[in-house]
Amino acid sequence: MASGTPQNPNIVKILTNRYVFTALVFFVWMLLIDGNNIFSQFRIKNQIEEMKEKKIYYEKEIKTVNQSLKELNNKATIEKFARETYLMKRSSEDIYVVEQDNK
Repeated sequence: MASGTPQNPNIVKILTNRYVFTALVFFVWMLLIDGNNIFSQFRIKNQIEEMKEKKIYYEKEIKTVNQSLKELNNKATIEKFARETYLMKRSSEDIYVVEQDNK
């Protein structure tokens, strides 16, 4: 055999067929170049998984906030919550915040 001739002419014949060539170009275009290529699909899939995890986290947070809201049903518990969380006071009171140094 000559060094310049292909060993299997059937493969060359198939690849030079215009329909096969067009199909290969189409698949390469769809997999690598198109806006919805395979890399974009993987990135979108990862974003969806992250969003599902965030959804679960925020659903848990909503449950805890709703539970806290149910506990704040009378004036005494509301006042206690406001004093502890937002350092609110009555007009005749003084509040001193003492912070401890952790060395």
